[in-house]
Amino acid sequence: MNRFNAAMGRWKKDQDGNWKRITDPLNTCASLDEPIFSAKDGGEIDTLGGTIEDSKQADQMERAEEAIYTRQLHDALKKSLATLEQQERDIVVMRFQQQKTRRQCVDALYLRESDVRKLEGKGLRHLRSPQSLKYIQRFHDDIIDRFAWYGLGFGAWESAGASGVERAVERAEQKTQQKVEYWFRA
Repeated sequence: MNRFNAAMGRWKKDQDGNWKRITDPLNTCASLDEPIFSAKDGGEIDTLGGTIEDSKQADQMERAEEAIYTRQLHDALKKSLATLEQQERDIVVMRFQQQKTRRQCVDALYLRESDVRKLEGKGLRHLRSPQSLKYIQRFHDDIIDRFAWYGLGFGAWESAGASGVERAVERAEQKTQQKVEYWFRA
């Protein structure tokens, strides 16, 4: 038997004269069509080839998921904006979606600059209300996680002269100081 296996290339003698099995990768590999069975019920769940990731399909799937997420976010923003009054909505959309200046909003809506500023502030406050926030709350953590570290690199430090944390603390202190001055005006 060992000589037959040796002739077939499955066994060979080592230096001590003992027969040793030759492992041939082609003899030990499995077919990609080999089924994979579930550990729970023993039923077939997939094939071995089905578990190999296709990079093109993975990229397409990622792009599709991103498109669906973006569409859902846009729909939620539209619902949230629909809770605003018409002028507030127009100004918020012009300022933050169309990235227009207040001056451009004044020219487009035929309002005074102070009115545009007041309506913008009022619209942003309404967007933070529970009535508007309920539509976009589920996207909050994703957006915070995605952009939390934006502007914290060396370039931002070099231009601002402080780290992002220091700038955040300075802004918080300024807001606190403004509130104190407002409430304790003499």
